[in-house]
Amino acid sequence: MKYFTSDWWASGCTDESVFERYSEYFQSISKLLPAGILELQNSHTLHDANVKNIECDFIENTVSIRFLGWDTNFENQLIYDLIFSSVTDFKQCLPQEEEVDVELGDLGYYEYEVIGEVIQMRMLFATKAEFVLNFKGFEFSVQESKA
Repeated sequence: MKYFTSDWWASGCTDESVFERYSEYFQSISKLLPAGILELQNSHTLHDANVKNIECDFIENTVSIRFLGWDTNFENQLIYDLIFSSVTDFKQCLPQEEEVDVELGDLGYYEYEVIGEVIQMRMLFATKAEFVLNFKGFEFSVQESKA
């Protein structure tokens, strides 16, 4: 993570300038991002969502991640299906502690960066687990949870 680091989170997120710096960066790259990322960023949230399924298709170079999350008011549970295409890298760093109650926990923060011709999405979970995906295409769908 570049902006929303685990050290920043552990310190209680007291440096609120991180949000402004990331927002400025995101605005500077927004014209380079797929429409789905802009819609997800502007109209939805993955904050406090939990990973329910991950599927990697190495032949098609796709990664699909299903999250059980919330609407932006954190009132109604929603299912988010994110599909990353033209994936060139997917790193998963799970908690390094010997014993953990949960492997990932809630998704706390996520950020995007444009690196050359690829987009990188970084995710930081409550357990300090991190995902890093490098990709070119992105789409998502959202539906109400029956839970």
